Amino acid sequence: MYEQFLQKYQAEKDLYNYPLEWKPGSNRGNFLRLNAAISIDGVLQEGLNFYGRTTIDTPDRNVTLGMAFTSLSGRGVQLYRAEWRPISGHNNRGFGPQDLQHVEQTSSHCHDLVRNKELGGDIWRVRGLPLALPIQPEPQTFSAFLELVGETLNLLNVSSVPEPPWTLESQPDLGL
Repeated sequence: MYEQFLQKYQAEKDLYNYPLEWKPGSNRGNFLRLNAAISIDGVLQEGLNFYGRTTIDTPDRNVTLGMAFTSLSGRGVQLYRAEWRPISGHNNRGFGPQDLQHVEQTSSHCHDLVRNKELGGDIWRVRGLPLALPIQPEPQTFSAFLELVGETLNLLNVSSVPEPPWTLESQPDLGL
């Protein structure tokens, strides 16, 4: 199973849905979501998708971009996830290299299929890519973050992903 996912992970890919757009999330009003099917060599890959999520009221932060596979039964498997300037952190618990275990990941980081497979067994699949690796240097803009994710995933047309339509309307007035 891993080898099949690795082939898709490493292959040159194109995002398929046009136009790509951020839409309100179905479960909570302040979330935006983006979903796109993926093609490899011009063939749509059933169940393979690129996704994004953010909150509408947190401009230039709290963005997740990733790639996942969902089977016909509805079971999903994360293949890659990157978080740009998250609002809250999380840690790797006891997973990964000793210098990353139990370290709070509060800046941009990614959950990579290959590095998570190195943890052994099917932990990458069962635990949803538990190992987070810091992204260095930190991308300073959404477009820099998007480009980094596109290069990592070999997404040839990643530049077709628009910037989220953030708004400041729900931000508190700080009197500045």
